[in-house]
Amino acid sequence: MTSVIKWQTGMPEQTGLYLVTLSTGKVTSMEWYNPYTSSPYWSEEEGEVGKVVAWCDFKDIKPYRNEERNL
Repeated sequence: MTSVIKWQTGMPEQTGLYLVTLSTGKVTSMEWYNPYTSSPYWSEEEGEVGKVVAWCDFKDIKPYRNEERNL
């Protein structure tokens, strides 16, 4: 099974948990807060280095499905 992540740039419209790519090349999860205020922000884990360059909403990732069929 192949999975393709549709990365987006800019700022998400909804508060929530996102899969993100950082400027360092690391992929991790981060929380996005307050998209309707004048200062929205990404939560930062202690020791995390780099800026968010792309993101994907976890809701947009299709779960794994076992495609084997019992005959």
